[in-house]
Amino acid sequence: MVDCVEVGETRFYAAEDHPKHKARTKPVRRQAKPVYCVGRPSESIEHERSPCKDARFTERVGNNQNEILRFLKSKGFDDENIERMSKRCKYLECIERERACEVWDYMRTIGIPERKMLHLISKCPKILTLSLNEKLVPLVQCLSTLGTKSDEVATAITKFPHILFHSVEEKLCPLLALFQTIGISEKQMGKLILVNPRLISYSIDTKYAEMLDFLASLGLKRKGAINKILLKNSSIMGYSVVNRLRPTAEFLKSVGLNELDIQRVVVGFPEILCRDAEKILKPNLEFLQQSGFNNEQIRLLVTGYPPILIKSTRNSLQPRIKFLVEEMGRELGEVADYPEFFRHGLKRSLEFRHRLLRLNKIDCSLFEMLECKHKKFLAKFGLIEGRGLVVSNRPAFYSRAGRGLVSTRLRLETSYPPLLPINPVASTSSPFSSL
Repeated sequence: MVDCVEVGETRFYAAEDHPKHKARTKPVRRQAKPVYCVGRPSESIEHERSPCKDARFTERVGNNQNEILRFLKSKGFDDENIERMSKRCKYLECIERERACEVWDYMRTIGIPERKMLHLISKCPKILTLSLNEKLVPLVQCLSTLGTKSDEVATAITKFPHILFHSVEEKLCPLLALFQTIGISEKQMGKLILVNPRLISYSIDTKYAEMLDFLASLGLKRKGAINKILLKNSSIMGYSVVNRLRPTAEFLKSVGLNELDIQRVVVGFPEILCRDAEKILKPNLEFLQQSGFNNEQIRLLVTGYPPILIKSTRNSLQPRIKFLVEEMGRELGEVADYPEFFRHGLKRSLEFRHRLLRLNKIDCSLFEMLECKHKKFLAKFGLIEGRGLVVSNRPAFYSRAGRGLVSTRLRLETSYPPLLPINPVASTSSPFSSL
């Protein structure tokens, strides 16, 4: 028979084995052994006391409740918040005021501002029950070694306060060891856990093992591939392999993607696995089919630019396809050769560059038109005149006269003369100087 059981910080003794009763020579016969609790009143169970002792105990608990209620109100919590917190933490009114003060002050010292402390404790009042030296300080110190900035730990705790309830030895250290085995560096570990602290709450034996097996089934067995997936989208760990990730992978296979294509898509854009295949991916696929793309072109589009399956058809895909066909006069097959066409802004990039090329009667592919940044594009096709003209990053022109930038915006219209190519011996006058 176990004479003493420890639960957290509380030790439970059988009545005759309690230190207060070691001197007893004749144990009292009872049908069931009563239990004494040495620890916080919040975790005590039934006590067998005399009426006098019961009165003193009740008075002490009542005083403790009043103290913690005054403490919470002094920090800015009203009665409604306290009642809601009591439902989340049934031991709230039994917390010792001294312990709550220590926890509150320590949380402030690690960088959590007062206004966020109110939200944090309101969301997770059980934090006030934690032991400062045995629980909070070791965990915070361990997390601090992973961060590079002073406020990263405070931000992680504010984002996911339940991280404070996990053990350094039983959870954090084994998780870091797992990350190390799959090729994640120490600096990257800190980024993963502090940016997405919920990762520490997942079981290594079930959740992480299931995820690694799933990625291996896709052919992603290399450490570098798994490393990239977690770093790009660590929230993938929060999704069910059975209900979300595997059905989405099967949908990608049905689109026509082979194993190498799926590996390329998952590593480059792992977020696509997190989307619902029936509600999000399938409608986009049907839109591409209705727009006139064949199966091979759709495969090239999805492989080259995976976000095409999650973009808004009405606000993103449809306007760009319409502009491509009606304004630019190009074929759909050209987009299949350059799927990142859908990444560029319609107004700031596609329309602006197309008008520049049309005014100067320049013919080029979509890749040549869009693969470079704005300044390189202008220089590439010689669309900046030596002195008189400056083209800004916005789709408008500005003319430099002697006193600086003129506020008049000269839009690209067919009535304006075309931009002149760069000429080292060009005249200093500008075609817009009269303006």
